[in-house]
Amino acid sequence: MTPPYKDHYLENGLRVVAMRHPTVPLAEIRLSIDLPRTDASQAACTTLLAACLLADGISPEHPTPTLELARLGAELTATADPYGLIVSGRCPGSAISTVLNLLESVLRTGAPTVAVVARERERLARQLQVAQRIPQAVVRTALLRHLFGPHPLTIQLSAQEDIAAVTCSDVTSLWREAIMPSRACLLVVGNIAIDEVAAVFDSTFGEWTDHIDGLLPTPMPPLRAVAESDLTRVDDARLSRAHLSICATGVATDDHRYPALFLAGNILAGLTTSRLASSIRDRAGLVYSVSGYYEPIPGASLVHVLTDTARQFADEVLAKTYDELAQLSAEPPTAAEVDAARTCATGAFATRLAPQAALADAVAADLRRHQSPTETFRFRHRLREVTAQSVRSAAADFLHPDRFTGVLAGPVR
Repeated sequence: MTPPYKDHYLENGLRVVAMRHPTVPLAEIRLSIDLPRTDASQAACTTLLAACLLADGISPEHPTPTLELARLGAELTATADPYGLIVSGRCPGSAISTVLNLLESVLRTGAPTVAVVARERERLARQLQVAQRIPQAVVRTALLRHLFGPHPLTIQLSAQEDIAAVTCSDVTSLWREAIMPSRACLLVVGNIAIDEVAAVFDSTFGEWTDHIDGLLPTPMPPLRAVAESDLTRVDDARLSRAHLSICATGVATDDHRYPALFLAGNILAGLTTSRLASSIRDRAGLVYSVSGYYEPIPGASLVHVLTDTARQFADEVLAKTYDELAQLSAEPPTAAEVDAARTCATGAFATRLAPQAALADAVAADLRRHQSPTETFRFRHRLREVTAQSVRSAAADFLHPDRFTGVLAGPVR
């Protein structure tokens, strides 16, 4: 069942959504601002802007926002990804008006100073040193570079030298160009009265205006088509295990074939009892883990398959993974497998979306794609309409071994 909600636009172009989900006496806040990455310099500036957005000293009206939020039992954090800026947080339902007022004030009156930018740059550099050694980040960056070459989407973590090159003037200019209501969407999910929060939206954010009229975000360059090619082998001293990360191009999430492809991918690798997990983990005992997931990209999606294993088993895992892909074509999913995958997926959706934070993340992701707040809930109904034959067709069309490419990354030999 879709929770009650209200979705509308303010006169300044800000899209605001209030959704009631009273599982706990809190409210989740998600603000997204469109700011697609265009190159490494702009990606670094966006990352530093996110670090400064809610920093102490950024706003004359709220010089210590972190302390003010803590006194309310609230928290807000800002991050950047290839598509823009995201402010995430939570607060007691009774404090939502105060927290939104603070957020609006920072967005509208914030002005990065040289001292703030220098402090946050130094802190960000320390964080990047740690983040760039995380195996998942190493492997994902290698995969995206293999798929898309020198495209801004592949900049998952900015290089420290790029961050060091960003000046206070750069951050200030980007703030004026990007932090505008016409590019933003604000979502509040939780134990709230919808009409009251909608009124808070109107009264609090109505005076926030675009600094520059009619300035649209520079679009991200188009992605090149994913080449169906051999894998790239990556030796990296930061890795202690071998990681196989492969993917195939699928259809966009709003395509009528997507639910069938979703179930086909789950049968292959997305479930704990998937074919690949049963083969190379349970029976052969070759891997530590097997997983699969879907990643929306502009105009399409990527069907990911990931495994990690000891270095000496890497080639055997690679061969058996492609054998299992071929087997999916030779022996298409059965009706029983489709029903099991559907039951598992619909049950998992209900469990996953029960917490307020998870629901807010899912709805916010749909809103960033300019979809309805109900899209996440509608997907369960779309899954129920999928036939076994449509899953077999999706597997044949999109999960053939020749469609997959990726990386086999591991320790230096």
